[in-house]
Amino acid sequence: MAQFTAEEKITLLRQHDEGVPWTRIAAESGVALRTLTRWSAKYRADPTSRLSAPGS
Repeated sequence: MAQFTAEEKITLLRQHDEGVPWTRIAAESGVALRTLTRWSAKYRADPTSRLSAPGS
């Protein structure tokens, strides 16, 4: 499993903000759909988290 930096995670989330469906982002990035939505929820709840905690 690849590790993504906080910046890479935010880049993926921004793609969704720009209208790209989660399913396409998941397929192209290799990140599970559930993981993307979990990252999104975490970032939206606390944008200062930078998504860098272990297990994020």
